[in-house]
Amino acid sequence: MKLKSVKRYYPDDMPFGENIQYFIDENGVDFYSAIEHFNLKYKLCIHPETKVIHSVSEDISKLYPAGFDIIETDNVPYDDIISGKYQFVDNRIIMRTYNEIELLK
Repeated sequence: MKLKSVKRYYPDDMPFGENIQYFIDENGVDFYSAIEHFNLKYKLCIHPETKVIHSVSEDISKLYPAGFDIIETDNVPYDDIISGKYQFVDNRIIMRTYNEIELLK
């Protein structure tokens, strides 16, 4: 399962009440409706363009998904996975590749 470019939205029907933040992906998939379809151990928030991993959890409901793609994997081999040093590319976690602008900073 994957959610792409998740953002906040305000649904007409708010099944969890008005004090809850609701999220939807670019394909119209509601975040809370999608939770049951995530079956692998780890869920990751990755930046849609850079693929840098920003957060990880075994419990998807603990992630703040706005602004990210949400993906899942069974393997997270690094302790400092959210340090900004890793990306999720081609369905695997790799060391981050920096572009020219990032290297000049």
